[in-house]
Amino acid sequence: MLKGIDISKWNNWQERFKDYDFIMIRAMGTGGKDSKLDSHFNALAGNASGKPLPDKCYGFYCFPDVTKSAIDEADEFLSYVGHHAGHAMFALDWEGSALSGGVNWALSWLNRVYERTGVKPLIYGSASELAQSKYKVIHDNDYGLWVAHWTNASSPNAGHWGSYWAIWQYTSNNGTLDENWFNGSADAWHKFCNPGESSAVKPSQPVESKTYYTVKSGDNLTKIAKKFNTTVNAIVALNPGKITDPDYIQTGWYIRVL
Repeated sequence: MLKGIDISKWNNWQERFKDYDFIMIRAMGTGGKDSKLDSHFNALAGNASGKPLPDKCYGFYCFPDVTKSAIDEADEFLSYVGHHAGHAMFALDWEGSALSGGVNWALSWLNRVYERTGVKPLIYGSASELAQSKYKVIHDNDYGLWVAHWTNASSPNAGHWGSYWAIWQYTSNNGTLDENWFNGSADAWHKFCNPGESSAVKPSQPVESKTYYTVKSGDNLTKIAKKFNTTVNAIVALNPGKITDPDYIQTGWYIRVL
């Protein structure tokens, strides 16, 4: 496992970066860009070029303003760090005031980042929050878990994810420093960041010729196919591994329709 920290404008631990295997940097809060995003990243990089760091394990997270649309918040987040897609981990900080947005807001944000980058972001939250049944849809859509569970136990309570958690924030007792474990090697980290999908796009580019849809209560593939002027078989073919039975889909699934 790798040991790392997560930091924001409230922290000034740049001199400690060398002591850890990975760094998660807050890119955005409810007021927009984190005021220390650039200085934190420059300290990690050792220069001010702002270019991705293919040899380092790092990532960025967003604490969202859920009074705004999930799409707009995801797009703003990517406007700051989207050029790191393929090299960095992305995550949604789901705690505090963000919880009032509801699970569907969180899923929409995660879906948007995935749609724009081809990389599946993590969801961060407390073990007790994310263990609730309503978050199973996040797990079922194959989004990874960054769980906050401050304990001396040998593993966290990862709820729906079981032993397949990605990052475990296990303490916040070392001053103001949150320490974490990554459940894998450096190679595994980079696979999270770059799954090798040819569909990945730069955030500055529009997503062309691909249309996605979040399944709603009462939907079936026939109804969805009619809505988008396509066929059930075509939708099944666009979602290998997810839709295995054309008569079975789940509310909350994020599927490609065109």
